[in-house]
Amino acid sequence: MGKSKTTSFFSNLWYYHKWHILVGALVLLVLAVTVTQCIKKDEPDVCILYVGDMDIGKTGRESVKATFADYYGDVTGDGNKSLIITFMGEKDKDTKERLQIEVVAGDHSIYFLNKEYFEWLQPYKVLAPLEDVLGVMPEGAVNEYGIELKYLDIAEKDGFNAMPRDTVVCLRANAEDGAFDYNSATPFYKNNVDFFIKLIQY
Repeated sequence: MGKSKTTSFFSNLWYYHKWHILVGALVLLVLAVTVTQCIKKDEPDVCILYVGDMDIGKTGRESVKATFADYYGDVTGDGNKSLIITFMGEKDKDTKERLQIEVVAGDHSIYFLNKEYFEWLQPYKVLAPLEDVLGVMPEGAVNEYGIELKYLDIAEKDGFNAMPRDTVVCLRANAEDGAFDYNSATPFYKNNVDFFIKLIQY
């Protein structure tokens, strides 16, 4: 009894195109895994940007996350509290360009900057006045926009204690000309503001 037309079709298809089918299946598998990982990727609840000459590394990041886990909430609604710390090298050629893009369109709200980059940002009026955020001007403030790490108790905590003591801690403004508007802020920004306040007052 001869093969059915359907069986013959698939036999011929496999015989002449098996490598195309295998490569196509592999591509689909890779795409499926990639999409799944993207969907499962946690969105951060707090974003810190550090611009300086060192990286506290994975251990430092984990220490900060563990120490301050109770200082911020899950505003993304994914059931996980996530804090990320991004580093930009002060001597990297593209740091200024990356920082310009970051303050305009980035996710980071809390900045730990070396003095050079803190001063470099001043004319752009992108930082929130400390007194507007905290209600008072903190002791040891560099100016109305930042305070050196050495004046904060978090300077001795694992992770932050690896940063130079003259690192300036500041907050990105959420309105034009460096204005701070908490009432109209997004839940994400409010979460970062609340965390910033707790870091300063720690």
